Amino acid sequence: MTAPKQVHYDFNAAYALSQALGLAYDKITAFAELRAGQRTAQLNQFGREWRGGKRQQFESEFNAQQAALGRLAQEVLGLRGKVEHATSQAEKARAALLKNPEGN
Repeated sequence: MTAPKQVHYDFNAAYALSQALGLAYDKITAFAELRAGQRTAQLNQFGREWRGGKRQQFESEFNAQQAALGRLAQEVLGLRGKVEHATSQAEKARAALLKNPEGN
């Protein structure tokens, strides 16, 4: 039986990626909140007069875009979770190797 190949895990890169994904999530959610606030401000100013098909189209498009931003934010969180899980597994493997360097 051949010895398993040694895998090198770049903890610094994983940390940087996790941080970048966290920042991306924060920016996406902040952007969605900004858009929602702008929408509310505009509708408070002009909402009573604005009715009909164009209003319904705006609402439909806005809601679809906000939902897309929400899905994107969740995908980013999912990716970050996968990076953190892989890092955790690599840390456990490294600790086990340090504890028993011969692999017995």
